[in-house]
Amino acid sequence: MIKWGEESGGHLGHGGGAHAVHPRLVESLSACNIDYIACGEFYTCAISMAGELYTWVDGTHNAGLLGHGTDDSHWVPKRVLGPLEGLQVAYVTCGTWHTAMITLAGQ
Repeated sequence: MIKWGEESGGHLGHGGGAHAVHPRLVESLSACNIDYIACGEFYTCAISMAGELYTWVDGTHNAGLLGHGTDDSHWVPKRVLGPLEGLQVAYVTCGTWHTAMITLAGQ
């Protein structure tokens, strides 16, 4: 997955505070084959070909948006586990203050 633009708040997933003025590989996802991404106003979600959901951004506006059960910041993509353990995500969409997803089984 490749992202560029304003990095403030960890939006790009590169883990640093520097803006990326050219397309740049998100290193932490380089071993994953990303099938789909969705960008909300304050965060980003990515789904791997294996159906794993990854989310990231600064926790300032998190309000639980990342799905990790906390308001902690994740400036690099982190796999969402917990209730999604054993499920394969097919589709995700991001709103300003919410996230919705569908599993391969239609849940």
